[in-house]
Amino acid sequence: METQSLYTQVSDIFKQILNNDNFELQPGDKAGEIDGWDSLTHVILIDLIERKFDLKFSLGELEEMKDASDLIETIFEKL
Repeated sequence: METQSLYTQVSDIFKQILNNDNFELQPGDKAGEIDGWDSLTHVILIDLIERKFDLKFSLGELEEMKDASDLIETIFEKL
């Protein structure tokens, strides 16, 4: 799977949860900087991403993720 395809698929999840059809996830995006991406939303996003890609993030992986590019890179490695 290509990185851009992952961004598109993960962006679709964000659009649904943030209720924003115009949202496009960018590599530098961080929780707290995006309207509506708070701690509760973060848990929901991670759960939906794990389900969509049939994977599980470890606590260590989640703690190491600093922005969207880290999230996408971790998904890519797990696939």
